[in-house]
Amino acid sequence: EKQIKDLKEKQEEFNAITENIREGIIVLNNKEQILSINKSAAAIFGVNSKGNVNMHILTLNRSISLQKAVESALAGNSYEDTIIKGNKTFHLLASPVKSDSLVKGVILFILDITEKQAVEKMRREFSANVSHELKTPLTSISGYAELMKNGMVKAEDIKAFSNRIYEEAKHLISLVEDVIQISRL
Repeated sequence: EKQIKDLKEKQEEFNAITENIREGIIVLNNKEQILSINKSAAAIFGVNSKGNVNMHILTLNRSISLQKAVESALAGNSYEDTIIKGNKTFHLLASPVKSDSLVKGVILFILDITEKQAVEKMRREFSANVSHELKTPLTSISGYAELMKNGMVKAEDIKAFSNRIYEEAKHLISLVEDVIQISRL
């Protein structure tokens, strides 16, 4: 009775922890049957967390990534991949559960990386735009300076070329200051 009571307490403790985690967690046995699925994982796959215990993992989702993750973990290897479900992107981590070097099951972690991916995309776009905006005045400055250096400018045009170089340099400084301000924000 004491052992059963202790086991129930540990199970309740495990459930309390996993149910209140934002990330999806699924525990499988070595037959690919669901032993435990938390609320977050159930919500990700659009199922009821209680009704899927002892069901095969592929009843949740038949994606190739999920199949490969489970197969890899059952073979004793960790596995990582990205899966897209609706308009959300998730990072899938599969780890084998071993006992005496035998794989007894699999733990799947499903992390919502939608926001992180959106931020990364915005950062890449920002970097591309900044690079383009900085390159334009630099190319202009370089071109005018090269013409002047090679003596290809008439004496009466030197003032206009110098003014153009000055204006482009001011524009460049303004852009750099904007980037620094954005970095501070």
